[in-house]
Amino acid sequence: MPRHKTFAVEDALDTAIELFAERGYQDTGMGELARRLGLSRSSIYTTFGDKQSLFAQTLQRYTAECRAPGMHALRDDGSPRAALVSAFEWATDAAAPQQRDQGLLVNTALESRSFAPEVARALQGMLLGMEQDFRGAIERARGANEVAGNVDPVQTSRALLGLYLGLCTLVRSDAKEPVLRAVVQQALALLPVHAPERVERSDQGGG
Repeated sequence: MPRHKTFAVEDALDTAIELFAERGYQDTGMGELARRLGLSRSSIYTTFGDKQSLFAQTLQRYTAECRAPGMHALRDDGSPRAALVSAFEWATDAAAPQQRDQGLLVNTALESRSFAPEVARALQGMLLGMEQDFRGAIERARGANEVAGNVDPVQTSRALLGLYLGLCTLVRSDAKEPVLRAVVQQALALLPVHAPERVERSDQGGG
């Protein structure tokens, strides 16, 4: 009879998220993974494949579970504008429950040039998933008249993603509060409630 796994794959991936968040991809060895996951190396290879395959699956779970600070709010049923604001507020909160996983996002972005194609695809999928979450919240906010109708969901979601990644990196580097607040305010500036009024210009005739 085939042997059945005596561990939950999801729990193992959650532990891998914590380890990769602490140490980064390059500095995490298979020995440390086996120790932290409580599995033999053969069990890891059998279930997840090699290290890069495990890491790719870790990124996929990270995205699906909205593990980046505040990103879960973008899928809530409440006010979409409040969710957008909340995502950035959570990202600056060192005490936020998801803050411990923020390192995975930052470390992965910084190490991206060294990744094999499989991991690079998983990283792009993670970033695309985050961009889509921002875009969905913007579209709902426009429909609820919480964001001006002239806000472009595609371009704005990409800009918000860039600001969010920068904010997370600044938080991890212990940037000062005024710097973090400036990034948050810049994000909010991309989400005006009302479209700017058009100013009519008239030519002044000379006598």
